[in-house]
Amino acid sequence: MGAPSGCTQGAEAVSGELSLAARPHGTLPCGPRNHLSPNLNVMSGITVLSPLGINRVEARPVAARIGSLQGIRLGLINNNKPNAAALLDGVSNLIDAQHGLSGTDKKQKPHSSVGAEGLDAFVKNIQAALVAVGD
Repeated sequence: MGAPSGCTQGAEAVSGELSLAARPHGTLPCGPRNHLSPNLNVMSGITVLSPLGINRVEARPVAARIGSLQGIRLGLINNNKPNAAALLDGVSNLIDAQHGLSGTDKKQKPHSSVGAEGLDAFVKNIQAALVAVGD
């Protein structure tokens, strides 16, 4: 049986001593150990996974914007990063000084990589929310 189409034969094809750059154009070494052989399926045994996630949360409409920050109760959601609390306190103090908030409610996530629980109850007492990523 002859070599597959496009393969070279000879000592260099078996020993692998002749580099691909030195081969005649369009020829490949042959043999069961060579991953460039046209008859060798190099993809067998490899599983390709998709990095795309599945959205398991139903879409909700975006909340309507409020007309003013004056007199509102502001919710502060801390994602538990090292500087999140200081950032939230600083920004809410600036908002209060400029617009006069009626107060703030604070919520802290247990860990930055998990979602905050009880948000439905939290948002019933506030008119706007401020979320900080304090990295």
